Amino acid sequence: MRRLVDHTADVAIETEAPTAGEALAEAALALSELLAGRDPHELTPDREMAVRVEAPDLEALAVAFLAELVWLQQSEDLVWLGGGVVVAQEGATWTATGHGNGLLHEPARHGRGIEVKAVTYHGVRFARDGAHWALRVVLDL
Repeated sequence: MRRLVDHTADVAIETEAPTAGEALAEAALALSELLAGRDPHELTPDREMAVRVEAPDLEALAVAFLAELVWLQQSEDLVWLGGGVVVAQEGATWTATGHGNGLLHEPARHGRGIEVKAVTYHGVRFARDGAHWALRVVLDL
């Protein structure tokens, strides 16, 4: 016998901001809140962080940027605590460059968050919506 069973193990991040960079920066903070288990503004940074990714379109750019932050948390225990993100188009390529504050996350000291397995393309949307930019991305937990 074989069957597919629905399983809820995802969470979506939705942001809205005046610029694409600000919408992506807000999504990064929401991701950090999940990873750290608390509001990133409650944590004290101990280092500067820089993140730069490229992608062929805005949706892939959002996924790549957030996936890079997940990778930094999983591989180096670094959590993004906020900063500026600049989104730009260079020819046929989109770039997102983030500079900000980070923290070497120690769960015993800072608390435990939720493990994010992946940033998915399922239902991703990153586009201008009237006067604002709207971003929606789903995380696999």
